[in-house]
Amino acid sequence: MLRHRLLGTLSILAATAVSPVFADDWRPVQVPGSPSSAARPGTSSAVQLGQPIRSQPAARPASSPSVGLSRPVPTKASPVQQVSLSAPRARSLVRGQNADEGMILHPPTALSPEYSFPGGPVPSGPVGPVMGPVVSPAPAQGGGWFEGWFSEGGLMDARPGTTICLKGLTFGAGVYALYPYWETNPAYSVVSAGTVTQIRQQDFSYHTDFTPLVWLGYSLDCGLGVRARAWKFDQSTSDFLTNDGLVAINSAAPLGLQISSVTAGDQLGFESDLKISVIDLEATQSFDLGMWSLQFSGGARYAHMSQSYNSVLFPLLGGADTISSGHQFRGAGPTVAVELKRNLGVWGLGLYGSARGALLFGTGKQDAFQVINGNPATVASNSRSDVMPVTELEFGIDCSKQIGHCKIYMQAAVVGMVWYGAGNAANNDLIPILVDPEVSNNGTNLGLFGGKLVFGVDF
Repeated sequence: MLRHRLLGTLSILAATAVSPVFADDWRPVQVPGSPSSAARPGTSSAVQLGQPIRSQPAARPASSPSVGLSRPVPTKASPVQQVSLSAPRARSLVRGQNADEGMILHPPTALSPEYSFPGGPVPSGPVGPVMGPVVSPAPAQGGGWFEGWFSEGGLMDARPGTTICLKGLTFGAGVYALYPYWETNPAYSVVSAGTVTQIRQQDFSYHTDFTPLVWLGYSLDCGLGVRARAWKFDQSTSDFLTNDGLVAINSAAPLGLQISSVTAGDQLGFESDLKISVIDLEATQSFDLGMWSLQFSGGARYAHMSQSYNSVLFPLLGGADTISSGHQFRGAGPTVAVELKRNLGVWGLGLYGSARGALLFGTGKQDAFQVINGNPATVASNSRSDVMPVTELEFGIDCSKQIGHCKIYMQAAVVGMVWYGAGNAANNDLIPILVDPEVSNNGTNLGLFGGKLVFGVDF
């Protein structure tokens, strides 16, 4: 019986003190105070209640500092027995801690300035919750049509280094190739005497001229926008001849002033000039209807038109005779337009047509001067209030291509315009002056016909 008790007590002590099955080096861990603990000073162990003990050879001499731990271990031999164990320093439980340091956790302190985080250096002071970079609140947005203009990426995003957004902007440039037509625009008349008097009126002969056209606009996502467009026509022509003595050559008669040649060898020259400047400021509204697109526009037009007439006679004897006349019209008024496009679905091609009308209210004025034999002779002038309607028609093709965030397009079209009551260079018809030289004609219509080629960009 005594032998069995002794064997049970030794088994309990051995199971409590050591666990050689889970040791790193498979060497038994010695309980302090046991006879074999002093024989192996190079071995230390750690004990946690209820867990196996893992041990390894000490990295330093046994004199290195250690943390003393005390925990009662009950056994059958003694109700309470104090077992002192040492924790190794070679294996740290804190990532980055040096093995030479003790396992001591210090309370939070202020971080030094050299510590840096993604948001920048952390200022000195007590450590608080880790926060990300400070984000400024977005500027307040407007409402209605202007919603989003002042937000990030908007048209009015004025943050430093921000690129201004061009969404909705449209601009372009091109040329008109126009030929002017008048119902009558006399340069001179030729009267041949004989059995039957023949009168032939010779009008000025113009040519096709190129006219620059530009526009700039902006539209919102809803299709509402504004646009400014301008174009200018400027062309002149002249004619020269010599009298053979068989005919009488008469100039036009602006405000009734006229010169004539009946002598052989007289040289005559005639010149005319036409200028038209147009500026349109209008609001636009666009609609997408599948393969069709529609745009209405309306606003105001300003126009300035001027025409001049000059004739000179160089006789064989004496001084020169000249007639110089010019008249102009300045007016402004409403203008409306509609444009319809049909996408063909092939290579970005489409057909389009547009119509525009304007009603200009303004004043007209004409001045004429006559010089006889090199001496001023007569001055005449006339002014009036006037209303001038204008109509324009276009029909052509449209070719567009999307490149990135913008659309580049080209338009080629046939163009026709009519300026009603524009008058001619001299504001006069020659045939009636054989009866009444005061007959004038400032009601002649002016037409412009030709083509159009433009390039534009829509953002």
